Amino acid sequence: MKALTSPFVSALLASLLSAVVVLAWLWKTTMGLIAQRQGQVAQLVEESRPEKPWDFWTVEIETLAKELEQARAEVAKRETELAVREKRIAEEASELERTRAQIEAMRSEIDRQLIEVKDTEKKNLKPLAATYSQIAPAGVWAG
Repeated sequence: MKALTSPFVSALLASLLSAVVVLAWLWKTTMGLIAQRQGQVAQLVEESRPEKPWDFWTVEIETLAKELEQARAEVAKRETELAVREKRIAEEASELERTRAQIEAMRSEIDRQLIEVKDTEKKNLKPLAATYSQIAPAGVWAG
């Protein structure tokens, strides 16, 4: 009994009681802060979650939705690239057709000029043949 009345035991009991009270207070405060933070995180997740046509949400669904959006973006990008390529091919085909038409026009012009040259040469060939026929052979002197 005498030990209970000693100041050392009283100080020790007071210290233990103080430590227990402080630990209980920290535990209660920490759990309250943790619960409050969990509520804030849940609220942020709920606010950032896009509206879905269904009433449930899972991580797998969110992952699939993100993958689908990425795939759609890739398809849109490819469609844009294809449209650009199709436009370029159409322009090149048009240019090729214009060049082909020019070549055909030139070919027709060349054919027409060739016929004219042949007709002119035929006309010139007769006088030239007559001139050559009047020239004496190299070994014979006409004079």
